[in-house]
Amino acid sequence: MELFDKKITELRLKSENSDILKYSQFLDTQQQLKAISLSRGAKYVLDGGYPDAERRLIAYLPSYLDELDRHSIMGAVHITCPHFSGELTHRDFLGAILGLGIKREFIGDIIISGKEATVVALKNMAEFIKENLVSVGRASVHVEFIDINEVKSAQLNEKHISCTVSQLRLDAVAANAFSLSRTKMCEVIDSGYVSVNHVLCTHRDKEINEGDVISVRGMGRAKLNEIGGKSRKDRIFLDIIRYV
Repeated sequence: MELFDKKITELRLKSENSDILKYSQFLDTQQQLKAISLSRGAKYVLDGGYPDAERRLIAYLPSYLDELDRHSIMGAVHITCPHFSGELTHRDFLGAILGLGIKREFIGDIIISGKEATVVALKNMAEFIKENLVSVGRASVHVEFIDINEVKSAQLNEKHISCTVSQLRLDAVAANAFSLSRTKMCEVIDSGYVSVNHVLCTHRDKEINEGDVISVRGMGRAKLNEIGGKSRKDRIFLDIIRYV
């Protein structure tokens, strides 16, 4: 059994045998998929602090809990750079946080808005960042706590794409959403770079439904906004929203 599989299985068994809450560190999409496969029949949730989170932890719930109290295990900080006029990127914020000696798996998403960032982390790590982060790159920063339930997705511009497909397959819908050939999109899917509703998917023929969100690593996200009627050639009209 691989080390990751062993850790997840141990968490699950400890929760089930002792009827207590147990949870992992933050997982990437591939790890989430593997954790789900190891958790069939268990009572669990995947949560990253807000609805659209990409990095999420798996929490095994005891019999007396029906939902996860995020406040008990996660925290969030808001970072501002009030006197800096340059540009800061996700890499700058992540690098500064990891430079404090924090491991990546202790940190969830970092949501960038201009020169500001909101960071989701395990509760004790959020406290550590609040007390110790003084700069990001060449910028002096101010760090404050925010309520984990007030974390929101980054505000993105929307681009509507009208197209037709012969079938509501992942490869066909995603190819149109991200302006790639179907052959190229199949390569991207096969490489493990595509998620549907934040869960890794390597099945080209997965059926995509109205409202599903497709994420491609390095390219962003898109949502199948509306499924319309059919053309004379029996192709399906789609309205896709690409977040840019």
